[in-house]
Parts: sequence; structure tokens; C-alpha cells
Amino acid sequence: MSMRELLPMRALLKEIGSKLNMPVITDSLVRSTVFEDNQGCLSLVNVPKMSARNKYLALKYHFFRSNIGESKGIVAKYIPTLEQRADIFTKGLPAPQFAVIRKLLMGW
Repeated sequence: MSMRELLPMRALLKEIGSKLNMPVITDSLVRSTVFEDNQGCLSLVNVPKMSARNKYLALKYHFFRSNIGESKGIVAKYIPTLEQRADIFTKGLPAPQFAVIRKLLMGW
């Protein structure tokens, strides 16, 4: 699930929980992990200061960056490119890499 889909999903689940009179759980207690294989993206997310290089990024990326952090409940972690499970859905992979990711996802 991408960040674009994760934020509305978290809001929806929080709203459903409130309508069902479930106990309120704060964002800091419920953690979502976003796995990223791009080192540049991770450095932008984990170092929140503005620089001359990143101030020209689109506004939506700054919005996503402001929603990531331990206190916000969303954590970005590194995963090697060869183990990125989302690639099986978004790219045409060579047969050996496809088999590796399929085994990670399905166990066979």
C-alpha cells in the first residue's frame, strides 16, 4: 500500500472504530510501516529540514513527509530492491526475481 492510499485508509479505520464505540487508539500506538527501496526518498523523509535541493519538490511530497514519524504512527523503513514485494504488481520482472518475490509473498 502506498502513502497515497495509507493516509485515507487510516482515517477510515479510525472513523469506523469511533462509530462502533470502540476504544480510541492514538496514532502513536498504531504503527504503519512503509517499505521503501529508494535511499534518496528515505533521507528526505528521515531528515525533516529544508535544503536548497529539496525545496522545489512538489507540495504533495512535503505533505507526505509531514505525516511520517514515530509520533504520527507511520514509519518508513529500508528494504533492498530485490526484496521489494510491491514490484511484482508494478513491474515486468525477470523470471528469477519474480520467483523470489512470489516465494516471499506466497511461500511457494
